[in-house]
Parts: sequence; C-alpha cells; structure tokens
Amino acid sequence: MRKMVKIFLIYFSFLELFGCKKGNVTKINSVNPVKTCTTPTDQSSGLPLPSTLPNKEYQPLLYQFLGTRKYQTLNWQKDKTIRDTGPLVGSTYIGTHPAVRIYYSPSVIQWMEKNRANCLPDGAMIIKEMYESPASKHSGVSADQPAKLWTVMIKDQKG
Repeated sequence: MRKMVKIFLIYFSFLELFGCKKGNVTKINSVNPVKTCTTPTDQSSGLPLPSTLPNKEYQPLLYQFLGTRKYQTLNWQKDKTIRDTGPLVGSTYIGTHPAVRIYYSPSVIQWMEKNRANCLPDGAMIIKEMYESPASKHSGVSADQPAKLWTVMIKDQKG
C-alpha cells in the first residue's frame, strides 16, 4: 500500500505580504490598491505557475517535484540544519510548526540579498520541509533525510 504524504499547498500572493516598490501601485479604487509586478518569471523549478492549470492537473506535478526532492537536486539554498520554530519549555515543544528545514528558489535568495527592494517574480518558491519536533531528534542525521510533510509557497500574481 502506497504511503500517503500530506502536503499543504499554499498559493499565496507575496504582493501584499512583502510588497513592491512604491511606483508599482495601480489603484482600482481608493480603498483597494492593487500592486503589479513586472519581474520576469522564475522558472528554476521547471513547474508551470499554479494559475495556468486546474488543481487536479497541477497537484500531481507538484507532488512529483516534492516527492523526488527536485529542489535539492537543483541545489537551492537551504537552512544548514533542521531547526525548531519555537522554544522547548520543559518537555513541551511550543513551536509554530514542527521542526523545519527551508529551501529557497534562486529568485527568493536574490530578493532577500537585495533587501526585498523589488517584487518577487512569479514562480518564486519557498519550500518548508517539516519533521517531528524538536529538531534535536534530528541532529547528526543525514541531510538526505526525506520530509513527510511540506508547506509550499509559490508566488503567482494570478493565483
């Protein structure tokens, strides 16, 4: 029987969360300004943008990308170790998420290195591999240890 892998897929627009340069705001009305971004699409993952396919066609592509850890073979930058997302108080872990190792697509790294000055391009990805907490359970474990749970953030202005 094939093991079921839980995947939390979050399509989210980084536009409001991270913002764009001030000159890139188009007002639809005075209450809801819409930020536009003309940065070229990040195609480093080889995946299409989520908004270009129905979910039932996109999800198998994403699952294969995650299941084969394609982001690792693409040498995306990552956290050095599996880390906690909050403190261990006594014997109780109170982190926001389980222990994590985060991978960043090249455009996310470039964006961060430039102090988040411009918009992230569509296709920019952050992949959070999640592991059983606390992270100390994973010290000395190979970096090849596969995750069983992911949170994926994909920038898609149309999605």
